[in-house]
Amino acid sequence: MNGMPIPLRPSAETIQAYEQTDYLAEDQPPVCLRIGDSGQQHRAWLARHGATSASILTAWNPFGQELARAENDALQARLQTTILHSNLAWLPARGEDPKGSWQPEPGFCVFDMPPALLDEWLQLFRQNAAVRLDANEGCRLVWHPEIARMLTQPS
Repeated sequence: MNGMPIPLRPSAETIQAYEQTDYLAEDQPPVCLRIGDSGQQHRAWLARHGATSASILTAWNPFGQELARAENDALQARLQTTILHSNLAWLPARGEDPKGSWQPEPGFCVFDMPPALLDEWLQLFRQNAAVRLDANEGCRLVWHPEIARMLTQPS
């Protein structure tokens, strides 16, 4: 990787892209999470996994910096190892542009991940954001802690 990417305040277009992405948990059948979905519409799916929440995250393209496939695959393997050591239940997942203007990014759907752990992994894997579905609160973006602070300050 050429230098360590740093978190930057996302543009309105970047925020919109995150909000419009389809986040798919590769279950049988696949489950599509969208920002703004109610928790109610996914409650039965969560219950089937004995969970009350699910988080989708990736290790690809840290802070939006495009990397070579081999670098992304190595980061993704490191994330998978981290998930396996957490003993949390998980499924493969991916983020897709519903218009198909960019290649899907592989990720993982992790059940009942504590919010502090999600923040930790966003920092560890240098990701702008992850998706969190909560049975009571619905589906929303969770920004990297530094980016969340940037977004609460006037631009």
